[in-house]
Amino acid sequence: MNSGSELDITLTLPAEVTRGSEVFIRAMGKVVRVDRRPDNGSTRVGVAAVIERYEIIRNEPRTA
Repeated sequence: MNSGSELDITLTLPAEVTRGSEVFIRAMGKVVRVDRRPDNGSTRVGVAAVIERYEIIRNEPRTA
């Protein structure tokens, strides 16, 4: 992942957080900074991003 890359991520907020039903948030944006730390032997990468737009998708219970 490099600075300028496009992002399309989906986050799940559980019912315990929303105090209702589970909610999905789809966010689209761009990476503005990537922080790699190979010196400590870790493969983890830090990423800073700007969310340009998002949509909230509620998980409604199905009826039979």
